[in-house]
Amino acid sequence: MGNSIKITIAILLLFCISCSNDKCTNVAGIEVSELLLMSSTKQDYNYCELLRNAVKADENSIKKLSLLQFYDAVGYDHGSVIVDLILLIGEAKYISAISGISSKVKSMIREYIEVGLEYGENPALKNKKLLTAFPKLYAFLNE
Repeated sequence: MGNSIKITIAILLLFCISCSNDKCTNVAGIEVSELLLMSSTKQDYNYCELLRNAVKADENSIKKLSLLQFYDAVGYDHGSVIVDLILLIGEAKYISAISGISSKVKSMIREYIEVGLEYGENPALKNKKLLTAFPKLYAFLNE
């Protein structure tokens, strides 16, 4: 095998490894969009790492993930992730993790959840509003 072929193979392997290291599209069944990954990288957040820890019910990661700010279409994707996370860990754990937040932050989280419910693709929540999907969380966010 010639040197040029060995070099080409080595470059392809390095490229494949580098592409797969920090990319994720699914964490514990929660879909993560490429748009969301790109936006969080620009903001210097490792979204997938936060989400991996959040699905393990790490309260610090749940709170950090919930407090990230995204705009436009990315906010819809983030809202969908938050909704799926709440389904996975439960309302009580989610509320515990975000307790102590201000009214302004509650409003932001409420908006993410509402768009996540409306535009997310989770069949278990089709056509549900925050009040019916997560009644305890609804009460907490509206205190």
